Amino acid sequence: MSASEDGGNKATKAGDHAAYSLLNNLSNATNDSSIKVRIARMWDNLHVYDKKQLISIDMVLIDEEYNCIHATLPKSFVAEFRGKKVQRGKIYVITKFEVSANKKRYAVVENNSSMLHFNGNTEFDEEYDNGSIPPHAFEFVKYAHLEARIDKPMLSDIIGVIVDVNPIEERKTPGGKVDMLPIRLKDISGNTINVAMWGQYATIFEDTLKRNLCDAADPNVTVITSTTAKRYQGNLSLNSSSSTNIYVNIDIPEAAELIQSFNIRE
Repeated sequence: MSASEDGGNKATKAGDHAAYSLLNNLSNATNDSSIKVRIARMWDNLHVYDKKQLISIDMVLIDEEYNCIHATLPKSFVAEFRGKKVQRGKIYVITKFEVSANKKRYAVVENNSSMLHFNGNTEFDEEYDNGSIPPHAFEFVKYAHLEARIDKPMLSDIIGVIVDVNPIEERKTPGGKVDMLPIRLKDISGNTINVAMWGQYATIFEDTLKRNLCDAADPNVTVITSTTAKRYQGNLSLNSSSSTNIYVNIDIPEAAELIQSFNIRE
């Protein structure tokens, strides 16, 4: 059933008379609006220089129409939220939330004009997963378009074949010494790019790679979300951010297409 003209609500199957707002139409949401979504990503948003200081719990949600939105929960409500045992990957009907305009700087989800704010009253009712909502939500940026994002307040999701992974290095930063893991990726056109995984993401990437490394002849594909573009020693380089999530060899069409093109070219 297509979205209605009076607010983008979508009726559910027979027997369930609730109507859910689509994530690309929440600027019209009211106090009793509800959404049916999968939590595609969920992470602790930590202070840039003090990794023990939690700022919020953040999420990327996705609905049946492949619409995505960034949602955030302030640290003052985290203890209560964790008691609800909400999990990444599951489907929930969510009510009692607030809607605002999306961030103008470092938006986690660019293609939505709104974002959500959860609080202690927000309700999460788990729903049966019939596969109608996809498991992942990304906004991939082509390597050729990353130059235009250098030093801009923008976050970029990228995908690539893993070409090189170097040992973790210790680097000096304004916040003190920090681990950094340099990796190199190749896209579907054969272009390569350097990515620096900083702090906890250096270890997370190593661990994720070890758990999901492909034993077959196929190349290993990684997805890295919310990177920032910089110029380092004259070359374009990407850096992890506090919103970065990492995936290796996940089952998405873009990864299958990349592997196929890589095998043909090789």
